Amino acid sequence: MATPSPSEAVKRPQIPAKYVLTVSAQEDSWIKVSIDQGTPSEHTLKAGGQIRLEGQNGFNLLIGNAGGIRLNLDGKPVQVPGKRGEVVNLHLP
Repeated sequence: MATPSPSEAVKRPQIPAKYVLTVSAQEDSWIKVSIDQGTPSEHTLKAGGQIRLEGQNGFNLLIGNAGGIRLNLDGKPVQVPGKRGEVVNLHLP
């Protein structure tokens, strides 16, 4: 019987994401997001740009140019409150 190498022994199964959030920019926009209550990260998106985020518990979003962003959570559209140029806070799900 072979002994697993140290790298094989420490591998853990990856937990699949419970939630998948896709952020698409219709206009130049920025977004600050905290996933699962973690450290926030900032993203600047040009029109046509897109990012995909995965989390287990949810997302806290600060969106610049709310009217220029489209969100999809688990493949379903999410209504973004606010208009073009407005900054909004949003918690998903």
